[in-house]
Parts: sequence; C-alpha cells; structure tokens
Amino acid sequence: MPGHRRKGLATAMCQQVAARAAALGGNQVFINTGPRPDYPALAATYAAAGFDVVTRGQVYHRRGGR
Repeated sequence: MPGHRRKGLATAMCQQVAARAAALGGNQVFINTGPRPDYPALAATYAAAGFDVVTRGQVYHRRGGR
C-alpha cells in the first residue's frame, strides 16, 4: 500500500526474521528472489537489512509452459 512505503517496515521485518532464526541456532536466511531491474526496491530492502548476495541459484521452467 502506498501509504506504508518508505517507512522501513520491510527492513525491520527482514531483521526480525534474521534475529529469530539466529535465536533458534540458525546462521543463514534463504531469500528466494531474483534480480529485478524493473523493481530494484527488493534488492535495496535486503541490502538495507544487512543481507549480501552470496550465490544465485538456477531457474527452471517446465517444457510446454506449465
């Protein structure tokens, strides 16, 4: 929603998820998103929350379009 943008809510949520994972003994968070040149806010949010890209996976498409 436009009225909630640019308030740091997504960054705070990312940090909370990472803190909870760490409290449970985790040391990694898997974020399933790809680079989006048309919507760079995703990458900017994760960077603002302290995340770095470590590796990128593969994208698979099923033959026949489904």
